[in-house]
Amino acid sequence: MRKALMTAAATVLLAGLMKIGAGAQLDPGLKVYLLRDGVRVGEVFVPERDLNATQYEEHWVLYGNYTYPGPADLRGLVIKAEASERPYRDANDFFRRVPWGKNFRYVHITATESPVKAPIAR
Repeated sequence: MRKALMTAAATVLLAGLMKIGAGAQLDPGLKVYLLRDGVRVGEVFVPERDLNATQYEEHWVLYGNYTYPGPADLRGLVIKAEASERPYRDANDFFRRVPWGKNFRYVHITATESPVKAPIAR
């Protein structure tokens, strides 16, 4: 059940990313935070990759104050890049420096983008 909730939450988060621009990809050269009501609730690390890549990965750390979207919590999640902060060099640097604490969660996302639209359920 918990795995299903995390998968659903990651899907919802990625769907929200699709609204950012041409694709769901985040810039690997920036430090990226997740905010809810102006409060940091997580961080995202995106490893370097070809900008035209259709397959890529992201590492997310959801802080203890992160709440999954749902009927009881409909507030929007904001993804904000901080160009003024030193980004993580690589995944090892991310895991070494990202905050960890009580009730924090780690989400590893492996994504494949496609220009093909999903079929409509009948």
